[in-house]
Amino acid sequence: MTSLTEKEVVHSLRNHLPRLLRSDPSLSESILTVTREHFP
Repeated sequence: MTSLTEKEVVHSLRNHLPRLLRSDPSLSESILTVTREHFP
């Protein structure tokens, strides 16, 4: 069982975000919303 630190999660998200956002623009909106909720 692996436990990711917040930093690792953010780093991996950063790596995948550009491709995800290009493939699904609406996803960017939901990600921004979630990010604002978790990192005010």
